[in-house]
Amino acid sequence: MLYQETKSVKVNSVLLFVYVEAALILSTGFVYFIAASNAYADFTENVQDGLTSELPENQAETLLFSIAAVGYVVIFAWVIIKKLKHKLPYIIALVGSTVLITIYIASRTVGVPIVGVEYYVGKIDIVSKILQLCVIAVGAYLLYSIGKVKVRAIAK
Repeated sequence: MLYQETKSVKVNSVLLFVYVEAALILSTGFVYFIAASNAYADFTENVQDGLTSELPENQAETLLFSIAAVGYVVIFAWVIIKKLKHKLPYIIALVGSTVLITIYIASRTVGVPIVGVEYYVGKIDIVSKILQLCVIAVGAYLLYSIGKVKVRAIAK
């Protein structure tokens, strides 16, 4: 009996981390929606001011942030629906967050096409990177833990 209770506690603990990961993913998506909105506002302001040299950068940022935001919301829904049945949404969230952090670091150091080197680090940048690091950490823990618990019993 003690073995079953221990296993149940482990499963409940992993499920708690699933919901934490889902909340982190959704929060990151929300931050990227804000970033996309800000980039679009910069775009419209630059159009009105006639600053055409900035338009490709604004468009690229708006597109990247919008795709990231939608991607995080889709992954959130996938995690909530499937919970522990599949590892793939956790892998995608982990890899996607890593890629976005890498692009961010590159944009602040060596530069990226269209955007070049950015020197400004804003609050939204810091918040998004902290959330993404948390998505990576919790996702890695879940990928490790999913194989350790009996998923079939709770994945009905």
